[in-house]
Amino acid sequence: MRRSLLVVVCVLAAALIAGIPAAAQQGGWFAAGVSYDNGDEKFHPYVTGELYLTPNSSLGVEYLAEEISLSYWWGESRGLYGQVGFIDSNTRIEVGAWASTDLSATISASGWIGASKLLDNDSPIVVVARGELYIPITDKLFALAGVDAAFHSEETVVGGRLAIGTDF
Repeated sequence: MRRSLLVVVCVLAAALIAGIPAAAQQGGWFAAGVSYDNGDEKFHPYVTGELYLTPNSSLGVEYLAEEISLSYWWGESRGLYGQVGFIDSNTRIEVGAWASTDLSATISASGWIGASKLLDNDSPIVVVARGELYIPITDKLFALAGVDAAFHSEETVVGGRLAIGTDF
């Protein structure tokens, strides 16, 4: 199982690297900041970004709470997503639906809800929900504010993220 997952990740990484020149012409964004959650009550560095492949799809990368994840997003203002996360010796898979909307002429919001599962142990499937606000500072610089919730059977872990980002 671990070997086949490694092969899948390597193939996806090779496809990503091969597609970067063409995708870079589509644009994307990158943001860095800090995150906090009540699960371990610590601040963590937070880095995220997306590379637009087409008007309806993008590849994402994120470092959040000591997890590195790769994601694929499909849809223009709403759609489906899939994510593979790597933390310690565990691999996490998440799938779900997302949507975004403009709250004003300049401020937009995105939200997504999904099901998440650690593959390397007997942990249960967890419902996750996240939301973000994108607030422009200049024409290329923006602030990102987000909130996350993971609904475990015994507790709910809630967190937040603040970052500064740029479009390219």
